[in-house]
Amino acid sequence: MSSKPFKTSDSSLPWVNLTQLSQILPPSSFSTATLVGNKIFLIGGLYGNDSYIKSNLIFYIFDTKNQTWSQIFTINPPANRISATSIYNPKTGKIYFFGGRFNSSDTTTTSDANSMNYPLDMIILNPTNYQWSKGSSFNGPSGRDDQAVVLLPSGLILYIGGRSPNNGGYINPSMAELYAYDTNNDTWTTKTTKGYNPSPRGSAQAVLTDDGRIIVYGGVNGGASNLLGLPVNDVLVVLDTEDFSWSLPSVSTTPPPLSRYQTITLVGYYVIVAFGQIMSGVNGISTSNVYILDAKNKSDYKWITNFDPKEAKTPLQTNTTAPQTSATNITIPQATAPNIGLIIGIVIGIVIIIAIGSAFIWYRYFRSNHVILISGDNVENLK
Repeated sequence: MSSKPFKTSDSSLPWVNLTQLSQILPPSSFSTATLVGNKIFLIGGLYGNDSYIKSNLIFYIFDTKNQTWSQIFTINPPANRISATSIYNPKTGKIYFFGGRFNSSDTTTTSDANSMNYPLDMIILNPTNYQWSKGSSFNGPSGRDDQAVVLLPSGLILYIGGRSPNNGGYINPSMAELYAYDTNNDTWTTKTTKGYNPSPRGSAQAVLTDDGRIIVYGGVNGGASNLLGLPVNDVLVVLDTEDFSWSLPSVSTTPPPLSRYQTITLVGYYVIVAFGQIMSGVNGISTSNVYILDAKNKSDYKWITNFDPKEAKTPLQTNTTAPQTSATNITIPQATAPNIGLIIGIVIGIVIIIAIGSAFIWYRYFRSNHVILISGDNVENLK
């Protein structure tokens, strides 16, 4: 793995300006991004000045090697949707697109929870020939959006949190029972968790470490009285996939300010948190801050300011042997992997594009509350 060291506290952050490369891409929001090899698939969402969701699902591809965007048109595409999740399984060679919501008509807007449709279908995309197919929805979850998603080495896709419509607002499902989709046999099951009981949340982000921990960061708990949602207090929780037990980790350093709608990316054992809104009362102030969580030691998590690529892969210093699993949300073949620093910059650049669109759209519909939403889109973890 190659990258440049940097500090989050100064100007050494390795930003990459992609503005000139993104002319083909309209301002977008509520999309989901998935890395397949050296290509980033940007799927679904709102584009331009749309206040409702177009009927046909479209997606764009950014080639990180050639640094070019392309818009993909497909035959018989499924219905478009926003705030869905997507994840790539390199073993099956497919992208799994699930959840989200779309308008019941062209006259409804994304701020009206009661007028939105919440599809139950699992949409599968072959990223090689761009062919769509449908997976099973039998025994799957109720309609919901803003979930966190992680692919386990076994081929299970685990869905965490989210929100469902409820009396004009939203309700967050319990974190005690999680839905899992098996990409090997197209079936749904549930996983009952134990241990700590995390606060229900939507718009959280999750990454899987090499030793089988799912680190969940952020999230909001929104009801009928607050459509945008307020950040949960237990912002950092960990799920051990060996026995599906939740824990509230010990953090020995000062955490970042309470925020919402951030993105997270895993590089080695460093969890990189970027963007979102820092909370000021019930309102959020948009931020471009970057924070780093050192998760190497399971008994002592630390927020740090220095990124050192040599230290990111340092083995855990523990007295127990952790199960040897691998994070397979995103796979970059070693022989063709581009510079990780460049990829981080590219992904962050895409998030900026999505964030600008989100801010504009939410301002139009929630300006009476003086709240501007930055979408917490799922940018998959890097390895």
